[in-house]
Amino acid sequence: MQVGAFVGILYLLFAPGESITSEWHMKKLTEVALAVEKQANAVYTCDATNTQNYFIYCSGELLRAVNIHGIYNDSKTFVDMPMKQDPVFTINQFNARFPNMTAEQIKREDLIAFLDEFFSPRGTELEECELSDWTPNPPQLMKIVDPVMRKYALDLNAIWRVLCRKAKPNLNWDRHSLIPVPHEFVVPGGRFLEFYYWDAYWIVKGLLACGMNTTTKAMINNLGSMAKPNLNWDRHSLIPVPHEFVVPGGRFLEFYYWDAYWIVKGLLACGMNTTTKAMINNLGSMVDRFGFVPNGGRVYYLQRSQPPFLSGMAYEYFERTRDFDFLYSILPTLAKEFNFWQANRTVTVAGLNNQTYTVYRYRTACNTPRPESYREDITTATEVPLEMRPQFYQDIGSAAESGWDFSTRWFADKKTLKTIETTSIAPIDLNALMCWNMDILEYLYKMAGNFEESRKYRNMREEFLYALQYVFYNTTIGAWFDYNIETRKHNVEFYPSIAVPLSGDCYQLLNMAKPQRIYNFMDKMGAFKYPGGVPTSLIENSHQQWDFPNGWSALNHMVIEGLRKSENPEMQEQKMGAFKYPGGVPTSLIENSHQQWDFPNGWSALNHMVIEGLRKSENPEMQEQAFKLAQKWVLGNYKVFNITGHMWEKYDVVGTVPQPGAGGEYAVQPGFGWSNGAILDLLVTYKDRIGLSTEAIPTENPVELTTSGKNAVVPLEIIILFPVFLSAIAYFGTI
Repeated sequence: MQVGAFVGILYLLFAPGESITSEWHMKKLTEVALAVEKQANAVYTCDATNTQNYFIYCSGELLRAVNIHGIYNDSKTFVDMPMKQDPVFTINQFNARFPNMTAEQIKREDLIAFLDEFFSPRGTELEECELSDWTPNPPQLMKIVDPVMRKYALDLNAIWRVLCRKAKPNLNWDRHSLIPVPHEFVVPGGRFLEFYYWDAYWIVKGLLACGMNTTTKAMINNLGSMAKPNLNWDRHSLIPVPHEFVVPGGRFLEFYYWDAYWIVKGLLACGMNTTTKAMINNLGSMVDRFGFVPNGGRVYYLQRSQPPFLSGMAYEYFERTRDFDFLYSILPTLAKEFNFWQANRTVTVAGLNNQTYTVYRYRTACNTPRPESYREDITTATEVPLEMRPQFYQDIGSAAESGWDFSTRWFADKKTLKTIETTSIAPIDLNALMCWNMDILEYLYKMAGNFEESRKYRNMREEFLYALQYVFYNTTIGAWFDYNIETRKHNVEFYPSIAVPLSGDCYQLLNMAKPQRIYNFMDKMGAFKYPGGVPTSLIENSHQQWDFPNGWSALNHMVIEGLRKSENPEMQEQKMGAFKYPGGVPTSLIENSHQQWDFPNGWSALNHMVIEGLRKSENPEMQEQAFKLAQKWVLGNYKVFNITGHMWEKYDVVGTVPQPGAGGEYAVQPGFGWSNGAILDLLVTYKDRIGLSTEAIPTENPVELTTSGKNAVVPLEIIILFPVFLSAIAYFGTI
C-alpha cells in the first residue's frame, strides 16, 4: 500500500504531458547546454558556411531554451517549424524580448507566446504532390499470383501518393523577380534598381573611402549568400531539391538517404521510373552542392551522411531502364560521393595477418548535440564527464550516420548509451557497402565506355576484398563482424549486418562457402526463429530501437538478399538460431537494451539484405532459405497491416502475430517508405510463390497498439531520479 501510494505520488509529480518545472533539473540541463557553447573547437550540425539560418536550427539560445523547457515532446518538432519572418529578424526579436537571459531565466509561457508569434506548425512548409507516373494497377503487381498478396501490393502502391511531398512556393519571393539577400544594398541608379556583381567592386571601394565598413561588409555578404545552397530557403530547415520526393511517413516529413534505396526498389516494382529518377537526382544534387548526401533533407543533417546507397539506386534504375543519358550525367556524381567516403571516413588498421589495411567507419565531424534530438542528447550527457562530452556527441552523431540510432552494437558495455563508441568501430556492413560501390562503379563505367575508370574500381575492389578477409572475418566462428579499432577485437554478438557482404557479393575471391557459414552462425544464434522476421539484435532490454525485439524492413531485406545471392555448395542441418523467429530476423539477440536497433525489433532494410544475399546464390537450398525468410517477413508485415491499417518503420518479430516495434527516442512511426518498398520488391521477386498459408490471419488487434507506453521516450526526470525512486521503493518495502 505504501509503495503504491509512493508510485501514485510520482505519477502526480511526473504525469505524461506535464511540464517539468524543477529548478534543479532546469539548472542541470542549462549547465550541460551552456558547456557546449564554451566547448573548444565545437563543430555544429550546420553553420554559416552552408546555411543562413544556422543560429535558429543548429545552435544558439533559442534552440537551447526550447529544449531545456521541453516545450515539445519531440525535439524534432521545433527544428522542423518554419519561421514567419526571416531568421535575422526572428533572432533579433528573441534577443530583444529576452535580453541576456539564459534559458532557465525565460518564463515558459513567454517562450511559448514567442514561438506562436514567429513560427508556424511543422509541415506547413510542405504540400502533398502528384506522382505523374503512378497507376492504380502496375503491371508487375498484377502478376502476383496470390489474390490476397496482390491486393496487399496494390494497397501499398496506393500509399506512394500519400507520401509524396514538395516544398511550397516561397510566398514572399515568388511574386517578383528579385533574388533575396540578407542585407540592404547599394544600386547603380537610374534604370538599374537592383545590385550588380562587378559594379559592386567599385561601389565597395567608394564605401570604404567614406569609412562605411558596415555597409561594405553587408554588400559582400549579400554576394556571398548567393553562392550558398539554400538561397531563398532561409525561413525553414528544408534543404531544397529540384524535384518532388517520397518521404518515410510519420514524424519524418523530409526525405532520408538510406531509406530512399528501398523506396526506389518499391517504386521500380510499381513501374514508377520517372519518380525513381527524380528521387536519385534529388540526392545527386546534394552531392553536387555539399560533396556528399546528407542524412536527410534538413539543414541540421549537413554534418553527417547515412549508409552509401546512391550508387546502388543508380544501378537499380539503370538496369531497369537502360537510360544512358542518365548514366552519363550521374557517374561524376557517384564518383564524387565515393571520394567523400574515401577522404573523410577511412582509417588505417592492422589486420589479423599483421598487415595494414584502409577501412571505413562512421565519423561525423560534429561534436555538439543533434538539434533534432537536442533534449535527449543533453539529458544523456548529464551522465557523461564534462571532458568526455565532445566525444560523446560525436559518437552519438556518428551512430545516427550509421542509421542504427541506437543499438548496443555501438555501446562499449552493450547496455547503456553513455558508453557509446561508434567512431572506434569499423562496421562490417559499411565496409561491405563500399565494396559494393566499387563493384557498381566498375560496372557502370564499363557500360559508359570508360574502361580506364572501370579498371580503377575493379582493382580497388580486388584489393579491398583482402581487408574484408583479414580485418573483419573471424576464422574461429566463420563469420564477418564489426572490428573495434582500439581493442583490435571483433564484436561477436549477432547482428544482421554480418550478412551484408553476401548481399553485396563481396566474398567471391575469398571463400565460396562463406554464405553457408554466415547462415549457420545466424541460425545457431537464434536469429531466424521469429515469425515476423529477423530482429535487429538479440540483445534484450537495451530500450534502443535498433535492438531486440524490433525488426526493420531494410535489414530483413539485406538478410534475404544475402542468402539469395550466396554460392555455397551445400546446406548443413538447420539449427534453431537467428532464423527461428516467426516474424523475421531480429536486429540483434541482445535483450532488454530498450534501443530500437536491438532485439526484438526487425527492420525491413536488414531482413531484405539478408534475403537478397541468400537469393543471389546459385545453390537451390540457400535460395529456398531466402524464400522462407522472405515469406516470413512479408506475411508478418501483412498481418500487422491487416490489424492496424498501417505499415510501420520496424516490427517486433518475436510473437506469432508480429507488432509494431518499440524502443528508442521516439514513438514507432507509421507510413512507412522503406517497409513498403522492401515488401513490394519481395512480392514482385516471389510473385508466383509468396501467399497465405492455412494459418488464420488475425483481423483484430490482440493488444492495444499505441504510440505511447513502451514506445515513448523516458522523461528526463525519471532518468535522473530513477536511483532515488528505487531507494525509496526499497525503503517503503521494509517498513
